[in-house]
Order: sequence, then structure tokens, then C-alpha cells
Amino acid sequence: MYYNGSPNHGAGRLERSVRFLCTSVWPILYSYLSIETGQPFAIWSLPKDKVLALLPENQALGLAIRHFHQQVSSYFSQPHTTRTALQTISAGVHFLQLIDERLRTQPTWT
Repeated sequence: MYYNGSPNHGAGRLERSVRFLCTSVWPILYSYLSIETGQPFAIWSLPKDKVLALLPENQALGLAIRHFHQQVSSYFSQPHTTRTALQTISAGVHFLQLIDERLRTQPTWT
């Protein structure tokens, strides 16, 4: 984990915000796919790369979660900057908005 000590980071608060966002995005992805597939135990036992593979690469949800995953991986493997933190947060929020939209247009699964 890298931190350059810049006062622009709010003493690690931005990094903490990225981490907290991850604690929302990943469980929501797993929950969404559990409902979609009807196989919650199978879904929750999968690692992230296998869960990501369940969403089509050419559809909005698949693109959004892959972008978020890439942003998170990049953010936590390099020195943290305000810009990369905000890009990561933006990617996570975008995914959450797409899930929200999906739930509004198809509130129940059959």
C-alpha cells in the first residue's frame, strides 16, 4: 500500500473512502448475480475474476464492473493520488447507478 503523505489526501480519508466503496460494490455485485442466477451459494463461493466473467463484456454492467475492478487494482498498486481516488470512486458509483437502474426497470426476478 502506497501513500505519499500529501495533505491533499485528507490524512488517508480519500483512501478510506475508496476502501469503503469496495465494501459496497462487491457485495452488491455478488447479491445481484445471486438473484439473477438463482444460485447464491455458488455465486458467493466464486473469486472475483470468476464472478466478473459472469457478466457480458459488451453490456453496460459488465463494462462498468470491469472498469471499477481495473481502477481499484490500479489505485491500490500505485502511489495514491487524489485524481486516481476520484476516478475509482466515480467508476464504483457508476456501477451502483447501473444496478439501481436495473432494479428499477426489473424490480422482480422470475
